[in-house]
Amino acid sequence: MPVWTKEEALEIAIKHLGEEYRDKIKVTDKLPRSRNIHMAHTTGLKKCWVIHVPYPVSTTIDLGRVICICKKSGRIIFDGMAGE
Repeated sequence: MPVWTKEEALEIAIKHLGEEYRDKIKVTDKLPRSRNIHMAHTTGLKKCWVIHVPYPVSTTIDLGRVICICKKSGRIIFDGMAGE
């Protein structure tokens, strides 16, 4: 059972990103399929809350930003691109 809840992970992400993202991001516990975070499946990111951050329309197709927050510590352990 996670120490940090989904709602708390959302608040951590908002603090990290800014209030303007509150209605734009989603929190889940499923990692996206991506070559960029393929290593995540063996490095503990499976035990994280995953926040999908939308990029502006002008960026490359299939490109997205992902923030992973550890369910146990509440720390951001990944913030980067997750695209094909």
